[in-house]
Amino acid sequence: MANELVIYTCLALATIACVRLVYTYAYNVYLHPLREVPGPFWAKVITNYISHGSGCRAQNLLRLHKAFGYYVRIGPNEVSIADPDLYRTIYSQTTSIKPDTFYQAAKMNHEHIFSLSIENANNYLAGPFVYGKDNYLGRGLTNDEALEEAMGLAFAGSGTTATTILYIIYQLSHSENRGIQLKLRQELQRAPLRLIELRNLVYLNAIINEGMRLHPAIVGSLPRTLLESLEITLGTGLRVILPPGTTVCMQNYVHQQDALAYPDPDEFRPERWLEQPSSSKASQAFTPFSTGSRNCIGQSLAKAEILLAVGCIFRQLDFQLSGETTPGDMEMLDLFAADISGKKLVVEVTKPGIETASGNAKVEFP
Repeated sequence: MANELVIYTCLALATIACVRLVYTYAYNVYLHPLREVPGPFWAKVITNYISHGSGCRAQNLLRLHKAFGYYVRIGPNEVSIADPDLYRTIYSQTTSIKPDTFYQAAKMNHEHIFSLSIENANNYLAGPFVYGKDNYLGRGLTNDEALEEAMGLAFAGSGTTATTILYIIYQLSHSENRGIQLKLRQELQRAPLRLIELRNLVYLNAIINEGMRLHPAIVGSLPRTLLESLEITLGTGLRVILPPGTTVCMQNYVHQQDALAYPDPDEFRPERWLEQPSSSKASQAFTPFSTGSRNCIGQSLAKAEILLAVGCIFRQLDFQLSGETTPGDMEMLDLFAADISGKKLVVEVTKPGIETASGNAKVEFP
């Protein structure tokens, strides 16, 4: 009798689980508010259809957007958006909030870096060390908290800046981009290597912008949970309301390759940035440091480092891509912050004007 009761109980639980599974499946496919949003079928029922840990999430999302358009359902309650015009709407503080489950990985003992805004940044960085008190906490830092802040000061942004410089060297070392490198060197040789002058060099800034567009250092998705309804218009003309609670995300790697904003988006073409008005679609779609009050608090330092590094390097040295580096080696890995698949870039370096073998050097960037 007892055994029969156990069997019946197990069968009942299994039946309830199956009914719930079928109901959830049917609801997500046929009744869910996102049912009209295009996307792969299995994304309607599988929460992690596109994994964050695959290393190629950004590339997979780009392929999906090329197939389905600006709006792609990538989970039962998640939509990936590639329309640059919606970026500032989605990432405003009134439209959406950051889901804690995604940003928990960056959690510190007392707060995490993604919660910082321009307004409260002085409570972090060197402030607690200079004044002996953290204004945000209202007290001094513990040893562990001080260590975390010191590590942030020392390392935050260093990897992303290095990645940007690396990909600019890679692009300018290509034989087909030889003319770009020579034109840049001519511009650099006419100006002092001081930051104030480098900021005004039009072609240098165009090259840096193009490098950040095609190879964004933050390549991963930035998910948000909607606080209010958001209306979108699909490619078919159908209007869909994304309800509050919907997870939406955009990624620089996708909308910075929008063909309407950037004709021939796969090409490295700095000229596209020359004489671009700030109101142009290309400028509006360009968000390497995000926008609004919660944009990258280190962007001024990052821009200065990139200007000085690229300016000094290409004024004094000539680069050609080594045959040891293949396109596959330089594929971007989506680890939220970008990395390169081959873990190194090998180039041949000479001093401009030196053509002898003794003037050549092979340099490997790890």
